Amino acid sequence: MSEQLTRIESLLVTLTEQVMDKFDKVDVRFEAMDQRFEAMDQRFDAMDQRFEAMDQRFEAMDQKFEARFQVMDNRLDELDGEMKHRFQTMDTRFDSVQAQLDRMEEAQAEDILGILQMTDAKLDTVKALCEHTLKEQALLKYELDRLKPSIFSQSNKLFMNDLE
Repeated sequence: MSEQLTRIESLLVTLTEQVMDKFDKVDVRFEAMDQRFEAMDQRFDAMDQRFEAMDQRFEAMDQKFEARFQVMDNRLDELDGEMKHRFQTMDTRFDSVQAQLDRMEEAQAEDILGILQMTDAKLDTVKALCEHTLKEQALLKYELDRLKPSIFSQSNKLFMNDLE
């Protein structure tokens, strides 16, 4: 039995050595993997640093753009306010001019009405004068027509008297 124990012991030692060799090989592989992971981790850290630097640059650019756009926005707001003020001033001026034109139109309409009324009155006067003149002419014609025979006879008499 002692031989068997020795053999078992020797097998156990051999097995243990083989397991230890396998563990050493696995350890070496794990070490290699750890080194690769560490190298990758360093690369990722370097990439993170680059990304952080890019983020800082982008943030600086964003701040510059924001400052510039803020200046532009402020200027546009000022221009918008000025334009609104100008348009309000123009509207006020247009309203004032329109009111003046309305007053002028109303005054012209009143003047035209006055002129037409005066013209109508003058036409009535001229019409009355024409009617009066026509009546006088008709009266004079009537009297002339009535007096004609007597004037011709008197003028004939005078003419005949002159001839004799």
